[in-house]
Amino acid sequence: DSAKREEYDATLALQEAGVPSDLESILEAEALFRSGKNLLNKGLNDAALAKLDAAAQLNPAEPEYAATAAYVKYWCLERDRKGRVKDRRMVTLIVEHLTEFLEGNPRKDDISAYLGMIAKAEGDSEKALEYFQEAFAINSKNMLATREIRLHNMRRAKGKSLISKLFSRGK
Repeated sequence: DSAKREEYDATLALQEAGVPSDLESILEAEALFRSGKNLLNKGLNDAALAKLDAAAQLNPAEPEYAATAAYVKYWCLERDRKGRVKDRRMVTLIVEHLTEFLEGNPRKDDISAYLGMIAKAEGDSEKALEYFQEAFAINSKNMLATREIRLHNMRRAKGKSLISKLFSRGK
């Protein structure tokens, strides 16, 4: 039967691409991903990473799982006394992974916001702002991007008012 043969061929193609063939695995991976994101939002990075890694292993065809796990890995890396990541090579690999993911999925606002948070943590506030604005342009309800843009604008306004006060004293 040609219809059954086509269905079989399609199933094999999906399996070769890493897509789980059983619905239970897909649903379990999604539940793990959601749980991992909730833990991330609570700042429980180690627990979040375990859930996100498990989700990525269960459903490797969903690249957002692995990308989110990579972001959380950044926050789990060992840091020096100043809070900077010791293993600079890992930072580069994580940023490359997220950037690569974003190039293939340009409408993923969370990943843009994650890159913004990494850039901010690494001291590149201009690049961070670009990523936050990109995330906000995709989804104006992205809370992380909205908060960070608001903080940036408040700091900029506060800095301008301080400078104007300093210069106005001499007059």
